[in-house]
Amino acid sequence: MKINLEEIAKQAQDALGENLVSIVLYGSQARGDASDKSDVNLFFIVQEHAPENLQPLLKLLPEWMKQGVTAPVIFREDQVPRSLDTFAIEFADIAAARRVLYGDDPFTGFTPDWETVRKELEREARQKRIALTRRWLAAGGHAKYYPQIFADMVPGHLTLLRCTLLYQKHILEPTTLEAALSELGRRESWFKSDVWRKLLDSAKGKSKIPAAELDGLMKEYLDQAIALVEALDRGM
Repeated sequence: MKINLEEIAKQAQDALGENLVSIVLYGSQARGDASDKSDVNLFFIVQEHAPENLQPLLKLLPEWMKQGVTAPVIFREDQVPRSLDTFAIEFADIAAARRVLYGDDPFTGFTPDWETVRKELEREARQKRIALTRRWLAAGGHAKYYPQIFADMVPGHLTLLRCTLLYQKHILEPTTLEAALSELGRRESWFKSDVWRKLLDSAKGKSKIPAAELDGLMKEYLDQAIALVEALDRGM
């Protein structure tokens, strides 16, 4: 289904009126690497975000979601600059690839605190490493459960890797996942692009990993998760 972003922005304007400040498209649709199944991610800035102020959106969301538009991320205007220390990764990711659909660009001139970004990346990487290890242990050595673990865990790890490249380069620029895998492979001796591509293909259902290879791929995934934490801990 073709998505009319201008119409969605117009509907949001009509629903929220003067309370709406800006609408920004971000994610794969803004980066240019979206697939037919990719979500449409929107970032709203409003003057007030109490439930009664956002109530008009309730009538719009069911139809938007049929078109692949997820419920928007909504920030009150005065909270954006005050949230840079707690949403450093998210704001850097949005600022790197965005399209303003309505209002002013809230990320004009934005430069993240890169050390704050590194700390958030390290925290996220540690949490994902812990979660992956727990899922692996809970599988009890039964490789038949590994494809589901890949499907659940790999997408989040890949987003983290793309943001890790932004941190390493200290440049906010659109970076597709494929470009991130290739460049990290060139920059970092520990990083194995081929492993991540196999994991990506499995997670998306593009390829079925032979049963005899699942144990080895899981071990490589665990090793890469550990290596990522260590790399971020030392500042790459």
